[in-house]
Amino acid sequence: MQAHDHLVLDVSGLKKTPMFPLMVDLVRSGLSAMDGVVFTERRCCPHCGGSLLVHDYKDRKFASLLRGSDQVDIMVSVRRFHCRSCHRLVTAEVPFYPDIHLGSPVVDLCVVLAHQLPYNRANRLIRDLGVVLHRGTIRNYATLPIMPAVTNQLFGITLPLSIVNLSSLAAARSAGEQVTGAEALAACMSVSRSDPEQ
Repeated sequence: MQAHDHLVLDVSGLKKTPMFPLMVDLVRSGLSAMDGVVFTERRCCPHCGGSLLVHDYKDRKFASLLRGSDQVDIMVSVRRFHCRSCHRLVTAEVPFYPDIHLGSPVVDLCVVLAHQLPYNRANRLIRDLGVVLHRGTIRNYATLPIMPAVTNQLFGITLPLSIVNLSSLAAARSAGEQVTGAEALAACMSVSRSDPEQ
């Protein structure tokens, strides 16, 4: 086996294996755990270091999932602040890449799969996993200048660790218990992914 052989993924029979439903549950439970999470923390202005004054909260779409034939948006709430020094509007630390409208685990999933499969097959697999994306999104995300996601091999497919961590958080919750913003940031490994101006 050559060093690059592990990058090739054959998913032709994946949906027929008993593991595929487990993988679908893992992805959906991880992303669903983010629904209603509130992000409130930011110590100072990321632009000037100034102190912050709470402004309001803004809802952001983290992901869209298929449930049956319905599309369900997974929404998070983000506290926004005004900087007392430079007067910019900044957000709490969030698991979003700058200027990207979906959560970083969704982007990580797209990038990881796009590096293993042609874009059309990666798009089909992501849809089979229950994640709704517009056509062309995977190609756009795969070309982003972002650090490669930390990954984990599960069920014969490489998944971003952020998805696996979120699924673990969901499994550890009692019914109705909400994931906190700090837990979500740690699971997504996203402290450096803060999006200060959204």
